[in-house]
Amino acid sequence: NPLLLDGKKFDVRSYMLIACAMPYMVFFGHGYARLTLSLYNPHSSDLSGHLTNQFMQKKSPLYTLLKESTVWTMEHLNRYINDKFRKTKGLPRDWVFTTFTKRMQQIMSHCFLAVKSKLECKLGYFDLIGCDFLIDENFKVWLLEMNANPALHTNCEVLKAVIPGVVIETLDLALETCQKSLHSQKMLPLLSQRRFVLLYNGETTDLWPRLASSRPLNRLPNPHPNPNPNPHPHPHPHPNPNPHPHPHPNANPHPPRPTCEAASSALSSARAAISERPGARKSMPSRGAPVCTPRKSRLSDSSGSSIAESEPSLCSGSLEGSRDTAREPSLGPPEEEREEEQRSTSHRGS
Repeated sequence: NPLLLDGKKFDVRSYMLIACAMPYMVFFGHGYARLTLSLYNPHSSDLSGHLTNQFMQKKSPLYTLLKESTVWTMEHLNRYINDKFRKTKGLPRDWVFTTFTKRMQQIMSHCFLAVKSKLECKLGYFDLIGCDFLIDENFKVWLLEMNANPALHTNCEVLKAVIPGVVIETLDLALETCQKSLHSQKMLPLLSQRRFVLLYNGETTDLWPRLASSRPLNRLPNPHPNPNPNPHPHPHPHPNPNPHPHPHPNANPHPPRPTCEAASSALSSARAAISERPGARKSMPSRGAPVCTPRKSRLSDSSGSSIAESEPSLCSGSLEGSRDTAREPSLGPPEEEREEEQRSTSHRGS
């Protein structure tokens, strides 16, 4: 037994806005009343007397003539109920904006809490939900349905006055709450809140992680960076940050000298050792003395790993005598002496 307005069935479209999901910020917004094109007859099969949907009403030939009368503002509905039913039904004054509005808000809050755990909690998510309510002849409020994609067209004067304000405030609230959540700021007060009424504030009721402490975000670079990255520099920095270094015990305290310098020094030492021996002949390096090739030795760095390092080796023609004192260098190459001895022997035999 639905309540009738001038003999027509009606329902009320209101809005539930989930402006933010981190934390959840849920609002209630007034909409408008939608009336049928035809008079209500419970036994009639004509859908124009049962449905208030604008999409279905457009199919009727009467829609063009009666479309302005099918949509009422909430102020118009409140005046009508005050005049027609307040005394006969014993209703409080402005029942639409007091009892009825409070009941719609209670139903929306109950529905949100019922599905809250199933919604995706992500930064930047928001949704405007159209909620349709029906009032029976006993002024009991019934929820008909909730639409996740409500109609926002403005094909009559009442819709032109209601819809733009709903859309603008929806976007303003979604942007403001998103920015405050992004920068971990307090949600309230909201500068963009005008007609929407706050139903649920997750900032005070939910245990939600603040973005500043949960994960880093890619933010825009600071247009005015701090020229001094260290806010508390030492007034008198030490000229040597490490005045007393502690070398590794395996480190070489005397790094190797260059190859040429080391070879020259080793050659001089070998000559001096040979000349000091009794009866030793002073030898000159032969023109065919082999070139010294570096010998690789292994040192340990500070981490304990071995490092190959070049070190001059002792050549057989210049420094070998310093290692083997029983052997002395000859005045000439040994190959030439063997050839001369062979020639003299063969000459005697001939």
